[in-house]
Amino acid sequence: MLGFNVSGVGTLATLADVSIRDTRSVPSIVFTATGIALQVHTAGVVELQRVAIDRASTLAVLLDSWAEVTGADVAIRGTLPTIEGGAGGYAIQLQEGSAIDLERCEIAASLGVAVSTFTDRGVPPPTATFTDLSVTGTAGQACAPTCNAFGTALLASIGASITATRFRIADNLQCGVQLVTGGTIDLHDGIIEGNLVGANVQDAEFDLGRLQDRVIFRDNVRDLDSAALPVPGPIGSGGA
Repeated sequence: MLGFNVSGVGTLATLADVSIRDTRSVPSIVFTATGIALQVHTAGVVELQRVAIDRASTLAVLLDSWAEVTGADVAIRGTLPTIEGGAGGYAIQLQEGSAIDLERCEIAASLGVAVSTFTDRGVPPPTATFTDLSVTGTAGQACAPTCNAFGTALLASIGASITATRFRIADNLQCGVQLVTGGTIDLHDGIIEGNLVGANVQDAEFDLGRLQDRVIFRDNVRDLDSAALPVPGPIGSGGA
């Protein structure tokens, strides 16, 4: 089951005043594109205005292959795992060259990871830009302890970049932000609180000042950690 699918060079779509609810994964199929509320790929372009996505299974929003999403007033709440296997429940996943730019975005009660960015080496990485962002209550995957729980708000890996301005990242099971394998995150004017680790930076060369531009870290078990914590993989890779 899939909510909206936008694909192809020159394909443009606008979703305004839309509610997408209860998209479900297909039984007996794990790590596939079923249950996704919005899938944009192969250079498709989507504008979102006042869109709410509730209880999507597996993954709420997937961008792949140079897809682009822009917009404002987007809420993603209460994602669910695959019907069988119990993995997934991510809110937003970006891959190969895709980009998202949202204003006033709320992500609450995701599973595994809220915003994830992945690409293969040698392929242009994705980018994510948020202004007025709230990411709260990212829990572990339902398949834990037989899989890694994770529980991270923002994940940047393999050269991908995430920028957040005016934000609150709070009460996530594992990390507020996580950077691995050359991923970058730039934070401005926000709060990271109530997480196990505020920022997990697994790159000794990353400039920590990029996470500290008028950013308050408080009430985390550890504000900063460079430990090799588990890193989510993209839905469909088996790495989740």
